[in-house]
Amino acid sequence: MWKVLFASAVFFNLSQAAPIDATVENFAIADHFQEIISVIPKDLIKNITYEHLKTDEAFKSAVQFMQTDEWNNRVKIIREKPEWIALKKYMTGFGIHIDKFIKCADGFLQNVTVKLDPMHPPSKKSVRAFLTDIERNLPIAKILSIIHEKMVKNSELQQLFEKMSSDDTRKMIDNVLALSEIRSMLKDLAEMDMDITEMLSLIYAFLGWGELKLQ
Repeated sequence: MWKVLFASAVFFNLSQAAPIDATVENFAIADHFQEIISVIPKDLIKNITYEHLKTDEAFKSAVQFMQTDEWNNRVKIIREKPEWIALKKYMTGFGIHIDKFIKCADGFLQNVTVKLDPMHPPSKKSVRAFLTDIERNLPIAKILSIIHEKMVKNSELQQLFEKMSSDDTRKMIDNVLALSEIRSMLKDLAEMDMDITEMLSLIYAFLGWGELKLQ
């Protein structure tokens, strides 16, 4: 789960267009998230990423796929869907700006150069080794400790999660997850060993929404 949950930190470190705190800069309780972000070893994650871009053919193949017209066109279609627009607008009310994360991801994917070794083609596109290295170098125990402390002691954060766990939020997320383009993207990511549905299932359970059902 943590491999997927913190993989996004890479994009915030590598994108020149946005700093690591871009998604929370306008958040009402940004300082609490800054403490979590501050313990992530940003330079180390950046070094791991570029090392995999040099030596990990499966990772390079996955990144290259996410630079293709096929991937970019699907992202464009999703961003124009009314369900996605409605969710973004709704989440902005909590101070969560989804577009800023997407800009960071795009900044990385579009600006990095990938050169595959023609003599050693990968058997598949995969980010497994990359995510394993990221997970191994994250202070997970410290991050969990900070999150636990804030969830127990901070009433403002507790109120935020209560609002976010509403039926309205779930319906909007369910509507987005029902999009065929989203389903295709989740399938592609799972085939590249990044199973986002695992993280989504944990989020659903954490927010009291029961079992995630993707048909």
